Amino acid sequence: MPRKKTAEAPKAPDGRELYSISRLAAEAGLDRRTVTGRLKQVDSDGEIRNHGAYTLKTAGPHLWGGLKASSDGTVPTDPAARKTFYQSEEARLKVEAAIGNLIPAEEVREGVAEVFKLIALKIDTLADTLERDIGLTPDQMTTARVRILSIKDSLYSELTSKGE
Repeated sequence: MPRKKTAEAPKAPDGRELYSISRLAAEAGLDRRTVTGRLKQVDSDGEIRNHGAYTLKTAGPHLWGGLKASSDGTVPTDPAARKTFYQSEEARLKVEAAIGNLIPAEEVREGVAEVFKLIALKIDTLADTLERDIGLTPDQMTTARVRILSIKDSLYSELTSKGE
């Protein structure tokens, strides 16, 4: 059942949301005693009702660090163990995303696209910049433009062939 938000959640000094031991246990699908034990040596990021509270960035690695599927790295074959494994993996991925260790694929695509747009813009304006700053002759400009377009086309070909 989703948690009702009646007031703004407590924040750490860096602005991140604070989580109590009980809330971390609920979010991670762990027992409160397990969470308490794993965070025993970790300094809290703040307090909620006079008890230590943690950000997901601080608590996440201590809650999930070092957990593996099995000793040989494979998914368990027993149906009950496999279900437990996938549930724990789903919870781990949620925590990893919350602490910033995972970035949604769409955000990565958008970021990479933005970088390539900026590179393409700089390549497109390189000939004009050379003409203005260095004072290239018209023949030199023509040679520079042809070479720049050749490099841009080559770069495009190499990048698109990698995705196939």
